[in-house]
Amino acid sequence: MGTTMHTSDSPKNPPRILFHLTVPPPAVEGTDALFQEVDRLQARFGGQRIFLYPFSRPGILLPRWLYGLHRLHRLVTIDRQVDLHNIFAPGLFLYPVLSLLTRPTVYTIVAGLRTHTRPWWLRPSFRDRIIVSNRRDARILQSWGLSCTIIYPSIEVSRFSFSRPAASRFTIMCGSAPWVPDQFAQKGIDAILDAAQVLPDLHLVFLWRGILLEQMRQRIRRRNLEARVQVINRKVDVNQVLGRVHASVALADRPEILKAYPHSLLESLAANKPVLISQSIPMADYVVERGCGEVLASLNPKTVVCGIQHLIEQYDTLQANTVGIAERDLSPDAMLRAYQSVYSDVLAHASHSGGAHAQ
Repeated sequence: MGTTMHTSDSPKNPPRILFHLTVPPPAVEGTDALFQEVDRLQARFGGQRIFLYPFSRPGILLPRWLYGLHRLHRLVTIDRQVDLHNIFAPGLFLYPVLSLLTRPTVYTIVAGLRTHTRPWWLRPSFRDRIIVSNRRDARILQSWGLSCTIIYPSIEVSRFSFSRPAASRFTIMCGSAPWVPDQFAQKGIDAILDAAQVLPDLHLVFLWRGILLEQMRQRIRRRNLEARVQVINRKVDVNQVLGRVHASVALADRPEILKAYPHSLLESLAANKPVLISQSIPMADYVVERGCGEVLASLNPKTVVCGIQHLIEQYDTLQANTVGIAERDLSPDAMLRAYQSVYSDVLAHASHSGGAHAQ
């Protein structure tokens, strides 16, 4: 991954950026990784943000071609006041409202790409500069004839420290809470709870974000797991939580419903704790390369049980492999410098070509 670079200085003449969010803000402020990343970019470059998703809570189905229409006048107005746009979306989607923008655009794909089929609407004139976080998605885009820039995610390693938890209670932190009911299955939460029924010494800590809390409590009660499952439904110091767990887990049956590098797993590595992850999530490739956790081929409860058992059996080796990798691989300075390079290149190209943008 990237070489660590050390800088805290903002650019002397930062570009005027409008950051576009295609998801609503989290119910519990400060608990969503995407917003933390945009916060970091705004702290470095300044700029404004706008929500293309029109509702304040997730789960309300809306065709993506309607995203942003409620802010049409605002978008057209701000477009004349900024230098470029940075769109953050879980995948590569058609947002027709963006075709009205005249300033150059950067399109950041936050989750993983599910399909290898080129989208029907993708034309040769598509000029957004695309950013992905992993080589797996980069290869898919390249197969579609698109170039992209890989910018690896980052984590503030200084906020985390290693603490060895009690050996008698193997505890796993689960940080990717569902937005909608279907995601109890899609994000492997039901499978993890089923695994806890089979593994009587396993304890679980779920970080929640104010949505579907009662549904989660019902699932715990039905399995008689109240004594071994904790749900924390507030903003917390994650480092303190990690201090009493052995590992962290993030599962998904498809790559587009989680960040390609789930933030809870980055935090776990920053605290020198190994991870459990689905093969469908692009970060799984990194976990294999670094030997810092277990990768699950499916969300079948038996597969999850076997993965947790192997994690326990190989724990000392896997934990040792996490030491120092977040500091080496996941530098915030490297991430910010990479974005600065992309922004500068996009603006230079727009200036050379007369500033026109076409999607």
